[in-house]
Amino acid sequence: MEETRLYKVHGRTVSSLALRWIERRDRKRPFFVYLHLMEPHWPYHSHDGAYPESRQKAFSYAEMLRLSNGARSNAALRDRAEMAALEARYDEEINEADRIVEEFMGALDEDAVGGNTLVVVVGDHGEEFLEHNGFSHGHDVFEEQLRVPLLLLWPWGGAGAVANAGCSRENRPMRVDVPVSLLDLLPTLAEMFALGDLPQPLDGLSLVPLLGGGAGKGRPAAVSGAEARVTGETGGQSRPAHGIEAGSGSGGENGAVEMATRSLISEAFLPGKSYVAYRQGDLKLRLRHGYEPEAWMSPHVLVFDLKSDPGEHAPLPRTDERVAALLQRARAALSTKLPPSGIAP
Repeated sequence: MEETRLYKVHGRTVSSLALRWIERRDRKRPFFVYLHLMEPHWPYHSHDGAYPESRQKAFSYAEMLRLSNGARSNAALRDRAEMAALEARYDEEINEADRIVEEFMGALDEDAVGGNTLVVVVGDHGEEFLEHNGFSHGHDVFEEQLRVPLLLLWPWGGAGAVANAGCSRENRPMRVDVPVSLLDLLPTLAEMFALGDLPQPLDGLSLVPLLGGGAGKGRPAAVSGAEARVTGETGGQSRPAHGIEAGSGSGGENGAVEMATRSLISEAFLPGKSYVAYRQGDLKLRLRHGYEPEAWMSPHVLVFDLKSDPGEHAPLPRTDERVAALLQRARAALSTKLPPSGIAP
């Protein structure tokens, strides 16, 4: 059977267009570039052959549609050999994206702007390969779909908090283990560039206190391997999270403490079913049926300790006192943060 390659724009095409614009820009003005790479996204293509399993099977157009639609209808692929081939392709797509980013960063250095440019690398969702009997993303709120990379690289000097938390690529990276949210990017960048007060209320907190900038201490480049929370999808469209249970944030050590103790909310809505996740520290609550009253009835409530059970396969028993406490906090938070119907206004 001949391989079907569904069309998607190659990342090098996107990167070359961005670099061409950067080269022709007005060099007297600051610039912003958004580079969207589709490599680690369905449909997966094989690239360098680093994972031999990726070429053990060719997928027809009809099979690709079956796999994609099956994930949405909870009838995902169950053939482990085929799934291994798809996962290997996904890994090769990640490798390809890494190479494109490396080439892009090298081109920035050649253009003499790399040392004066803040770079953020982030993913918008993860991917499931039968970890919980599903495939693809957007249909549940387990960690394989929610956990994504978030990396920040910025130079010495600059405005606002960048001057305090600045670093160079030669310095040792710093890893932040506190769970954070993609919603934190806006307030973080606003503080780094001293953009002033943002419209309120604003979901998300500035990550600068975690990076040392809020305390006025120079720190190395931040590489956050923590969980950047993302939402699921409604009708195939990504939805912003409704909120984060936390205050407005503060600088220095107080801000870092608030970041570590706040709660994070994620959600996934599909026709006929919906899921909500509520996380505080290492404890995570998964609700089925969104925010309806029946969502709180067993067995629709699962609580996991992500420190001892990162794969979310061993729910804590209802007799665990931590479960009752988390349920109480989650119910209070979700009842005020989210609409009763589970559908965004």
